Amino acid sequence: MVVTVGAYGDAWRSAWNKAWTAKGGQIVGDFPANYFAETDFSSQMTSAMSRKPDFMLIGGPSATTALVIEQARNMGFKGGFVMIDQAKPEYVAKVLKNMKLLEGLISTASCQDLPLPVIQKDEQIQRTAKYPLGAGKIIYHPHVKLFVALSTMNRYIAPHQERWGGTNMERNVGTIDRIIRLVVAILFIVANIVGWVTGIVGLVLAVLAGMLLSSVASGHCPLYVLLGIKKTI
Repeated sequence: MVVTVGAYGDAWRSAWNKAWTAKGGQIVGDFPANYFAETDFSSQMTSAMSRKPDFMLIGGPSATTALVIEQARNMGFKGGFVMIDQAKPEYVAKVLKNMKLLEGLISTASCQDLPLPVIQKDEQIQRTAKYPLGAGKIIYHPHVKLFVALSTMNRYIAPHQERWGGTNMERNVGTIDRIIRLVVAILFIVANIVGWVTGIVGLVLAVLAGMLLSSVASGHCPLYVLLGIKKTI
């Protein structure tokens, strides 16, 4: 596992460890990385690859997740990746510009953001699914992109929660909170445009701006869920 540090990454590593080992899988190593501040992940990759894993659980902000994948491939890693939902596969693909690097990648995405043929397939699956379609899983291959519905996900989500982006998510970001997030995101974007910040600092602020805008649009903040905050003003 080479997942980002912080509460969200810790929650993912803990959940994955329990689920994977319960299925008989083996975690051969856990090497957290600071996806918010680092750009060189060779140390973590060297340690992880020395354990000869079949695949790696990775992820954090999308831009640095793309760097992790690129560096792993450049160092000769041939296995697959499972990417946590903090990283957006469509953004990672745009950054890498080489779908071969994503061979064997498994990730999650909102059904409404997937390509049209997949959405049509989603509708076919929805009609025959035993449970409401909650999310999708994308498997990248050099010649084909397969879509597998996770139709059982909704069994584990409270029925009173609102739907957002094809999954059940509770709106926990209040109006004032969303206004503040919007203002901060705009400031981060302006700082990049006018050149107040550059380099890795600019990249981090751009990623944070994207995350803030996403929470403004959806009204949902995963961090609040981890902290037990039901809703802000």
